[in-house]
Amino acid sequence: MAEPTIRRKTSWKAICAVPALIAVLATTSHFVKSYREAHRTEAVRGGPSVALGSVPPQEELGTPTHAELDVKPSPADRPLPYRTAEARIPNRSTASRTLQGLGLSAKDVALVSEASKPVKDIARIAAGTLVTATWQAEGDLLPRMIELRLSETKILVLERDAASADAGAGNKSEAWRASMKEEVVVRRAASYAGVVNTNLWASATAAGMDPTVISKLTEIFAWQIDFNREVHLDDRWRLTVEQLFVNGRAIGFGEIIAAEYENVGILHSAIRYNLEAGGEQYFQPDGTSLRRMFLRSPLAFGRITSGFTAARFHPILKVTRPHNGTDYGASPGTPIMAVGGGTVTFAGPRGPSGNMVNIRHNSVYETNYKHMQSFAAGVRVGSAVEMGQVIGYVGQTGLATGPHLHFEFHENGQYVDSQGINFPAADPVPAEEAASFREVARAALSELPTWAKPLMMTKQIDLDQEPKISAK
Repeated sequence: MAEPTIRRKTSWKAICAVPALIAVLATTSHFVKSYREAHRTEAVRGGPSVALGSVPPQEELGTPTHAELDVKPSPADRPLPYRTAEARIPNRSTASRTLQGLGLSAKDVALVSEASKPVKDIARIAAGTLVTATWQAEGDLLPRMIELRLSETKILVLERDAASADAGAGNKSEAWRASMKEEVVVRRAASYAGVVNTNLWASATAAGMDPTVISKLTEIFAWQIDFNREVHLDDRWRLTVEQLFVNGRAIGFGEIIAAEYENVGILHSAIRYNLEAGGEQYFQPDGTSLRRMFLRSPLAFGRITSGFTAARFHPILKVTRPHNGTDYGASPGTPIMAVGGGTVTFAGPRGPSGNMVNIRHNSVYETNYKHMQSFAAGVRVGSAVEMGQVIGYVGQTGLATGPHLHFEFHENGQYVDSQGINFPAADPVPAEEAASFREVARAALSELPTWAKPLMMTKQIDLDQEPKISAK
């Protein structure tokens, strides 16, 4: 009798387990259905799908994208409306090839080239020029704009007109327009001071100044100091110069506003002033001009190897005879300047003198330049030259033991020592402008830095806001 009792108990447990089993099967079916639906959606969308209300593991799915969540991006989430690419024109290449390298077809480059001609023919743009192309969006085949930076301040801009741009690259009526963009240049006054401990150029570097500004300084005082032979240790200088900026970036230097150079205890001062009659010149504080009739030297930099003398042993002829000029030793190819304005009366080879140029300045003065390597373009008999104009280059032609310039100065047909002549100055500041000049000079000199050992730039002043510092 015990056996039936056991069977009834087992059947009752099985019957009670049926609802639980049905519930499990229903849950499993729902899970499988959801899984299949999710993967069907993934196949259609090309990506994983996330059921609403679920939180996927971050390490597996990452941050869901707009496409995954079917949410339209807000304007702030959209990509930038343009992209750019740039390249410099390589050596022995052209702007056209560079544009093709940036993605333009030969046909498109031809259209751009034709459009540029009225402003600046891109076929004539030099190697090293930076070329920038800008597209409206990632999918565009043609850029909307092309820029070629011709200099620090000039940019050739080529723009595709809006109608053609919207029509797409396949439109045969693609039109481009060219223009020249001038960058805004901001001028500031930069002050420097230095002391000659080794040489003039090194003093500029020690003062934190671009050494090229020294060339401007030597040009200003070229009539007072022969920088080839009269620079001494412990000479000191100070100046204020225009520093130029474009978009906050320094691009170089303009003119010197005021400068002083103390040479073996003798102070030379210069103030830039714009005359009412036109043109800027440098004057001393008393209004006298720094310009003289002639430069002190025909070379910007060089060394005197032999001076003017009545008796010198000639190193080639081995005889003692007068040396009626000044020899300047310099590297071959060094530019030679006319010391004054005049007319070329001879230019060519002349026996022991080698390649030579003669210049008649007026009825009194004449200069000769000998042993030249070559002549500057345009220098021929009858041509007019200006003071400081390059007329040729240092060489070793004729009777010469090394590259140098033999320079002769003639006064009324007689040889004279150019180093010993004190030539008269040019016209001073006109009397009617004397008061104005004194105000300009006072302001300019007050902005010079203090005399000191090599001094870094002290300050910058917006010249456009304080014009009293610059020329009138």
